[in-house]
Amino acid sequence: MAASTALQCLVSAASLAAGSPLHRAAVAFGEALGARMMRSLPGLALALQLQAPAPPTLAAANAARQSFAALCPPVRVAATAANHVILEAMAAEQWVHIVDLSGASTSQWIELLHLFATRPGGPPSLRLTVVNDQDDFLAQAAGLLTQEAVRLHVPFMFMPVRSHIDRMLLPSAASLNVVPGLGEALVISSTLQLHRLIADELTITLPPAAVSNNDQELTTTTTTKQITKADGLLHALSELKPKLLVLTEHEVDHNSPDLSDRVPNAFDYYTVLYRDLEGLGFVDRVTVEHVLLREEVMDIVTSDGVQRRERHEVMARWEQRMQVAGFQPAQVNISAGKAAARLARQLNNGGLSMFMTHKADKGCLFVCSRNKPLFAVSAWVPVPSE
Repeated sequence: MAASTALQCLVSAASLAAGSPLHRAAVAFGEALGARMMRSLPGLALALQLQAPAPPTLAAANAARQSFAALCPPVRVAATAANHVILEAMAAEQWVHIVDLSGASTSQWIELLHLFATRPGGPPSLRLTVVNDQDDFLAQAAGLLTQEAVRLHVPFMFMPVRSHIDRMLLPSAASLNVVPGLGEALVISSTLQLHRLIADELTITLPPAAVSNNDQELTTTTTTKQITKADGLLHALSELKPKLLVLTEHEVDHNSPDLSDRVPNAFDYYTVLYRDLEGLGFVDRVTVEHVLLREEVMDIVTSDGVQRRERHEVMARWEQRMQVAGFQPAQVNISAGKAAARLARQLNNGGLSMFMTHKADKGCLFVCSRNKPLFAVSAWVPVPSE
């Protein structure tokens, strides 16, 4: 049994690493569809002495996410777009606090430190709160970013929060190191993680409402409502009154309950991503594809109900969620799109591009590859109190 399992894992890894991007994507989806079939026929898997490969460790998954964020061309372009949106919004601020809910990579914040260092009038004093559940990553990020900030003469403080967005319920200001009245401009950043909370539900209590009974007497009643954990988190974040919230998500719909809808959409999407990883070194590419993308494909294809976490949605749907949570679109300067487009041209390996859409002078940036939107970067501010 052990030898059979080891051989299966070895063949799987070798298959995923070899061949064209289309072949590697097909292997990943074939493996996922096979796993789904075996799950429905457990007797067959037992007869063939087949055992599902163990999922990657948290450390391995974190390392793959870091490589993906730092090296995948479309993700790098999305990070640059987000940084320039932040730079524009913070142009007049001297005290800035950024809360990174994703905690995937330091590369984005190193780039932002460089942008702040060359800002006309000098850099702001920057506090960066990073949410991550790996002590090693937090320690490494603290050292690397602090060292770079000192070198660039940017006043800087790193604030770790050992947690994960999957485990965040309704965070308080204190839990995210937000200090009301300190005079800091608060920026919240979420990158490719918020969709994981769509499967979970919360029960919230609505404000008491006045109702009349048959005797025409007014009474108050309290009701409850079921919402997704993603919507609850967004509402809690709007209560913090950030100066800006930057949301980066996959621009694709993988949230259909119908498998026949999810699989074709996912195959088209991930095939493009596999192609965009061709320029990476072999080890980095295999790490990203086998540890990160393979697990995402497995989740989309094999999981149902609340177990399915990779519930990617298009920006039109996120716009609805943001507005219900108390946010409205923030103005995005065209310079942010131009900066990201320049990087896209530098990294172009066969179709990487950037375009920007406007809606009533508000903006959302889309990173595209081979004419297919892959990621959307949007900026939001709380709706002003009446």
